[in-house]
Amino acid sequence: MSLPIDADAAALGKVLTSLPVFVLLIDRAGTIRYINRVEPGFDAREVVGSPAESYLVPGSTEVFEAALRSVFDTGEPTEYDAELPMPDGPRRGTPLEYSRIGTGPPSRASSWWRRTSRS
Repeated sequence: MSLPIDADAAALGKVLTSLPVFVLLIDRAGTIRYINRVEPGFDAREVVGSPAESYLVPGSTEVFEAALRSVFDTGEPTEYDAELPMPDGPRRGTPLEYSRIGTGPPSRASSWWRRTSRS
């Protein structure tokens, strides 16, 4: 027995918001299409629809673009350490992982990171 789509979406939303990692959907253009939660000082309504690059330290966008392009071009997961500007100061060495979603033509990628003692 399966639940109606609306019930599935509501249940999945609850699961995603309770995860100990940040989950983002980013399209090929680098626009954030979904985020499961945000750090204090950020507003999810402002984050969704904005360029993912705007949440990176200036000068680190080339590595991000290469990782995102790699995921879309190869379909293989990739990761790199990023420096993220946060309201309480930059987080250096934050491991970001990217994976392509779905098996058809690539249109979205997911990214996730866990706030650890390193990040």
